[in-house]
Amino acid sequence: PDSRKLLPIAIAAISTLPAIFFIRWCKCELTKSMGLVASEDDEDDEKTCYDKIVYYLSPGITAICLFLAIMFSQSHIMLEIYVKEEEYRKLYTFLMSHAKAMCAFTGYISMLDDCHGVFFVYARKLDLIAKNNRSSKKWLQIMRDFSSHEDAEKEAGYAIPGGNRSAARVLAEIVGIYCNVGKLMGFTILLIFYLNISLSSNLVALMLSVILTGVVSALHINEAFMNLLSLAVSNAVHIGEIISLSRAGGPPGDSPETASTGFVEGFTWGHVIIRDFRRKQIFIRHDRFGKLILHNWTRRPNKHAHFTIPIVPEVSGGADRLAKLAMFSKKWIKAHPGISQSLYQKSVIKFKKTTGLLLEVIFFPAKGENTNLIRSEFIVMILDLAKRFNLCLMPAEVRRSFPWDEDDGTSEMYLGDLDLNDLLPSSNLTARAGYKSKSA
Repeated sequence: PDSRKLLPIAIAAISTLPAIFFIRWCKCELTKSMGLVASEDDEDDEKTCYDKIVYYLSPGITAICLFLAIMFSQSHIMLEIYVKEEEYRKLYTFLMSHAKAMCAFTGYISMLDDCHGVFFVYARKLDLIAKNNRSSKKWLQIMRDFSSHEDAEKEAGYAIPGGNRSAARVLAEIVGIYCNVGKLMGFTILLIFYLNISLSSNLVALMLSVILTGVVSALHINEAFMNLLSLAVSNAVHIGEIISLSRAGGPPGDSPETASTGFVEGFTWGHVIIRDFRRKQIFIRHDRFGKLILHNWTRRPNKHAHFTIPIVPEVSGGADRLAKLAMFSKKWIKAHPGISQSLYQKSVIKFKKTTGLLLEVIFFPAKGENTNLIRSEFIVMILDLAKRFNLCLMPAEVRRSFPWDEDDGTSEMYLGDLDLNDLLPSSNLTARAGYKSKSA
């Protein structure tokens, strides 16, 4: 055909340019949304408007191949309209159809590689964050020491296949499986095309669907993909961190006695592996893990102190003593320099049908303070305080039957006359708690 007849082909080719820009924009936005652009804010400040336009409009292999496939398809239609000679029409039809199929196949394969690359780069970024984080490195080493058999033969025999991989790393591998299945499907369709088998045949579509569904189902990776995707995107846990698992509506994951608790040892295609505090491995399937509530203990800003202490008050005048006990506990918390005064505090008397009267105390040590030291000081203080008030804080199985029947000299003493200043935070109380004073 002459140049006037080729003009519609050129117009058709130009009309596909928005498709290239749209594909490029989608890839760039997906990459940015997953945080894969390093120091994005700094780079955006340095880039000019022209640089940003070039960045978004620069086509990749996927966009170029899809563009060529669309152009060949449109050119094929145009040439059939304008070329009248039968032998040329057959030649153009053969060349255009095969070029279109090859370009579409190449663009499809490149698109799958780009998708896999996005997840792989995201996994590498998360692994790098965990590797460079001081706290994550510390807990990873603790987990490895805790789970070590100290025997090279056992370590090799019981090792997790692939090592201690993160959720994001395993997710990238599973996405790679999906991409490879997709490539197999594309190659099959291309082979069917070259064999001149009609793709519109219901039998061909049914066979492809059955084969691909069977491959994915045999690997049991659908549940793993959904579970790992939520863990990786939310950055919920790193290898070596301590977590608890509980069911919705069940007991909270606050105690190893009521919830599965331990170190996250690794992820596989089939399981989440946890090393509990009895040093045994727990393998949880992904479909079960996705239905549980995850509690990450390692990421607490600081530890807390929570005491629930049973009380047996004196038969007469016990209410005054209980009130004094709770009030002085609150005063002690306010006076302690190692306790954060901006966080939640609680010191109250409660009643439960199963245990009776309880003293419940909650406070949070300040950042950098020794939590065990402050807890020990509180225990020493509360036991001594209860002794002076003649209150029994021991559980029913081991406490004295009637402590108020014993005359200890405080039965006739008014509670306001008791000197409690020595129980306030001091170096003496620290020494009584078994710790060395900071001023010493």
